[in-house]
Amino acid sequence: MLRSLFRGTSRDFLEWLLPSECLLCRAATESNPDNVPPTICIDCLEIVNPPEMVPCRNCGASLGPHADPSGKCPHCRGRRFCFKSVTCLAMYEGALQTLLLKGKWSSSSNNIRTLAKVFVDVRTGQLRSLNIDRIIPIPQIWHRRIMRNFNPAALFASEIGQSLKKPVDVNILRRSRGTQLQKRASVSNRRASQRNSFRIRDSHIVYGKRILLVDDVLTTGATCDEAVRMLTQAGVKQCHVAVLIRVPGHAA
Repeated sequence: MLRSLFRGTSRDFLEWLLPSECLLCRAATESNPDNVPPTICIDCLEIVNPPEMVPCRNCGASLGPHADPSGKCPHCRGRRFCFKSVTCLAMYEGALQTLLLKGKWSSSSNNIRTLAKVFVDVRTGQLRSLNIDRIIPIPQIWHRRIMRNFNPAALFASEIGQSLKKPVDVNILRRSRGTQLQKRASVSNRRASQRNSFRIRDSHIVYGKRILLVDDVLTTGATCDEAVRMLTQAGVKQCHVAVLIRVPGHAA
């Protein structure tokens, strides 16, 4: 009890001494309730997660308040995915886009951890309904692991795992080769680039399981689709995807 009291008093003192700022709008966040991550304010949280938002169950894109989420939306119509569903935090736009880009290419993991905590805060209910057994992040190729201090997908997966109390497997899915940068590539070129770019280790661990595949960004779905294809070949029963940001629309 004394330890908990000390921690609470210390936290209150630090908040008074060094008040936190919202990473999106830079406003002070001391008025936030305890269950909201202290680095994004309430107003920005409502922008990120508007109550009227209806996400497409197939690709995670935000739709209008009266849209049917069960069918194909304009962002994924005409495409077939190996994964069952996508759960994302928000679309790739505005201050959230800037925050993600800074987080991906920074030496600090703070921005990615903050976005992951916000995701967990607002999307855990949706993830629980999927009844997943294990969580697998999209891996990095070995030379990117050396150059980067962290893997954003692995950090994100760790936050989800703690919230759902599910195991996170970082070594089962591995990159078998590097892929070209895909920022301006078409859907067909992205799929061709990702073909056979993953391999599976210890497939007996995931055989017959429901898997949540985790990445930071989903654009065309080519990366996650190829990973799910390999996991399905290894005997995985069903795969769902969780991403922080969904990039809307992309040329075929």
